[in-house]
Amino acid sequence: MDSLPLDLLKSLGSGQSIGSLCRASGIARKEFDRLWKAEIERRTPDPDVRLQTGVSAEARVARNRWGVPQIHAENDQDLFFAFGFAMAQDRLFQLDYLRRRGHGRLSEILGEEGIYLDSVTRTVGLNRIAASEWESTPAETSDLLESFSNGVNTSIDLSSGNLPIEFSLLDYEPEQWRPVDCLAIAAEFRYYLTVRFPVIVGPELAKRALHDETLYEAFLTGEADEESIIPQGAYPSAAADVSPVGASVGDPQEGEGSNNWVVSGAHTSSGLPMVSSDPHIAFAAVSCWYEVQLKGGSFDVAGMAYAGMPAVMFGRNRNVAWGITNNVCSQRDLYQERTDPG
Repeated sequence: MDSLPLDLLKSLGSGQSIGSLCRASGIARKEFDRLWKAEIERRTPDPDVRLQTGVSAEARVARNRWGVPQIHAENDQDLFFAFGFAMAQDRLFQLDYLRRRGHGRLSEILGEEGIYLDSVTRTVGLNRIAASEWESTPAETSDLLESFSNGVNTSIDLSSGNLPIEFSLLDYEPEQWRPVDCLAIAAEFRYYLTVRFPVIVGPELAKRALHDETLYEAFLTGEADEESIIPQGAYPSAAADVSPVGASVGDPQEGEGSNNWVVSGAHTSSGLPMVSSDPHIAFAAVSCWYEVQLKGGSFDVAGMAYAGMPAVMFGRNRNVAWGITNNVCSQRDLYQERTDPG
């Protein structure tokens, strides 16, 4: 046996243990591990593949020693085609999972385990929001999303019969990628970051209980909010011992959550300002972030994209660096219904 049978992979995907399948198939565990490794390697896309595709000029995807794609093209459309192709090479199952999550279609492949997430997505209407946003997307952006989608689909077509192993475990194949899929992923990501019920319920309950405008204002004011920009002279310019971030306000959770900071060039060895971005997202394997370098057309940028969203959300170009922080702003309205007993 040179590869793992599809029926065995489907059984694994349905929840059967490796041990029970090895016993039923008469395969030693060591042999199973060898076959699994070989199967994964066989399904790994060739990073050096050369293709005749729909690009108008040569586009290249070179990978550095960490596997980060460095994408070069002569125009924006070809650049984003190669961007989609490279991301699908690396993250095809993740892309499909995230778009299903955004459209409310996880239960089609996960069964009952996906019903709750689908019900939330469809009740809120994230799929409808994405469809509406696509209708109003500016032409410049929609053109790039189309190019990105064409690149993803080229990778899907090239992988036919040799898809990432997750598809065999769950016994399905990915559909063609559409630009609206990127918007569905963006909508679900926004929802994940901002829809936190206590953020709007807490202040409402405080308002009803406190009444006093001064107390209510104090409740809404962040602790040590005036210290978000450190005044000149607050810290010695010479190197000194460090202390835990929370020590200044006595909060053991101080410093948790998304944050960023910038330092003046007067305090750096290069004499140039430095920016640090620390967007905290719950740990996952594979990471939701996708590191990339884009060079060509009107782009010369390196940084992090969110899987399925072809935009460098935080990174740098030749002139500026930027970061992102989730401020947990309210992007929805909460209504309390009053029922009529009659």
